[in-house]
Amino acid sequence: QKVLILGAGAAGAAAARVLHGSGTVSVTLVDRTGQAPYNRTLVNKGVAIGLLTPEQVVTPGVEVISDTAVEVDPQGKTVRLASGRIEPYDALLLATGSTPRLLPDTLPGLTAATEAGRVT
Repeated sequence: QKVLILGAGAAGAAAARVLHGSGTVSVTLVDRTGQAPYNRTLVNKGVAIGLLTPEQVVTPGVEVISDTAVEVDPQGKTVRLASGRIEPYDALLLATGSTPRLLPDTLPGLTAATEAGRVT
């Protein structure tokens, strides 16, 4: 199964590390166009003082796509990226920021996902 994670900040990177470590799923991390994923703690405590290189803070074995997600199709289980690339997924994880945001009531599939306990 393929897990697609939108957002490569601390939450997305941590999720990618845990999921990849399970050895049961393929993990793809999507970040904004032109940005590389990072773990702020490792940057502050490792890269900034020369203990780690920027490449060492990315989880090995996790595919990273630097291409902004512009549309999610929950029925088709795909995400369209700014480049036009369509990325399929079996499970989608939104990790796009540290400020909780409510999903709009009109989001397709939200009611079914909430009733099934997959979204709270």
